[in-house]
Amino acid sequence: MATESLTGEIYRLTPYPIEKAIDTMGAGDSYFATFLTYILRYKEPEFFKEESKDDGNVKELLKKAMQAGAEFASKICGVEGAFGYGTPIAGRIIDNRNN
Repeated sequence: MATESLTGEIYRLTPYPIEKAIDTMGAGDSYFATFLTYILRYKEPEFFKEESKDDGNVKELLKKAMQAGAEFASKICGVEGAFGYGTPIAGRIIDNRNN
């Protein structure tokens, strides 16, 4: 997993392990939503203005946001049907009420 900064630097992260992959639908959406939410949660709004100066912690913030996104996306892969709205696959019965 990797992301590129505005300066062209590429940050790499070892993929988060998945205990048992059942369905990958929604994993990418979950990753990106968590990635963005993490950044927005830990940065002041002024940071996102074009004239803002990097405070030196962007690299660490991106890595932590990537890790949070990967961790949540791996959990989504363990649920059949993204976000608990599964549909039967090849005759299997789905009951996500206890997940």
